[in-house]
Amino acid sequence: MEVDEAVSLVYLLSVEYDGKARKAKLRLLDTSTQRLIEIYDWTGHKPYLLTDLSPEELVENSALISSRGFDHIEVV
Repeated sequence: MEVDEAVSLVYLLSVEYDGKARKAKLRLLDTSTQRLIEIYDWTGHKPYLLTDLSPEELVENSALISSRGFDHIEVV
C-alpha cells in the first residue's frame, strides 16, 4: 500500500519484522476514518542486533554469521 498524502493524522501502533518480505511492517491508525493501515518500510532499513559481545565472539557464532539476514558487524 502506498502512503496517502491526504491522510490528516495517523498514530503509529506497532512495527514488526516480516521475515518473508524482509521488511518492517508499520501498523497505523488513521484518525479521520478510524481505519487500520499497514504499510511496509520503503526506506531500505535493515534490522540490527545490539550486544555486549565482542566482534571476535560474534564471528565464532556460526549460526549468526551464516544466517541469511546477516550483513556485517559494526562496533558502536
